[in-house]
Amino acid sequence: MFFCSEILFSFLLISSAAVADEPTETQKTHTGEAFGFSVENDSANLGGPGSDQAYSSGFQFSYVFAQDQLPMWGLPFIKDSLILQDEIAKSQINYGFTFGQQIFTPNDTSRTDLIVDDRPYAGWMYFGMNAHIKTPTKGHFFQVSFGVVGPEAYGEKVQNEFHRMIGDSYALGWRNQLKTEPTVQVTYQQRLKFFELTKDDYKYFDLIPYFGGDAGNVLIAASAGILVRFGIHLPDDLGPTRPSAHDGDNFISTSTKSDEQRSYYVFAATRGDAVARDMFLDGNTFQASHHVKKYPFVSENELGLGTRLRHWDIIWRFVVRSPDFEQKSRFNSFASFNINYYFD
Repeated sequence: MFFCSEILFSFLLISSAAVADEPTETQKTHTGEAFGFSVENDSANLGGPGSDQAYSSGFQFSYVFAQDQLPMWGLPFIKDSLILQDEIAKSQINYGFTFGQQIFTPNDTSRTDLIVDDRPYAGWMYFGMNAHIKTPTKGHFFQVSFGVVGPEAYGEKVQNEFHRMIGDSYALGWRNQLKTEPTVQVTYQQRLKFFELTKDDYKYFDLIPYFGGDAGNVLIAASAGILVRFGIHLPDDLGPTRPSAHDGDNFISTSTKSDEQRSYYVFAATRGDAVARDMFLDGNTFQASHHVKKYPFVSENELGLGTRLRHWDIIWRFVVRSPDFEQKSRFNSFASFNINYYFD
């Protein structure tokens, strides 16, 4: 796993550093960049329900290079798209990468046997290369990610080490986890600045619809949702995001100068997903493994708080998911915490 990780990371650095073309007159050069860290958990320590079940935990590191230049890995798709060429002519283009992990467990983590009527244990570790195409009114997000599901994703080690640090009991059924499988995912999402209200030159309310999809051996799904924010001096971006939103919510703002106005706001969001395949419920793709019968349509709702203090964004939210498989038809919830830093 470490050898594969080094190859992927080296490829990412080489491809991201390669510039496709000289900037055109319509492109704007930005020197700012940003990094972000997200952690999600159902532990009460993060504001979650205090359980270990379903989507148990996850984390993601993100880095965005705020330059209007295309890396080599973005050329074939973008150059062949007439629609995107129109967007590029009036847009800011940013590219970046992510590294993350997600962990899933059944409800009863004290059992060592295979729990046939509950979801499988599963860990997923991935690297993603992404591109953002942004206009003043909308944003496109594209990502290609490579990773692994199975013991090499270190789900057992990460979960039980965290439990050891907080004094919680170990999850004992990891020997029943999904088997080793390399993963490839392609993700797209579009967000729109649909409606906003301003007063005295600052925004205090906005409405941001979004839609997208995911294709790969981890997830095949389409989604649509809407985000509402209300507060003081709302950031001029496309709203807060989180790694567990399967359609690639990763819109990190890359403004080159700090906003002197501090932002404080509350937000709510709802989304629906049509799911054709979910490895964490359907089991491994190319070999037999434990699986459950998933629901083809699921929903998520969230409430949260956000603030922007000069270079920093800090976001907390509570997420509730509808039942996603038949054998244990129950709602699940977790908390999510994001922190982003913007360079000048």
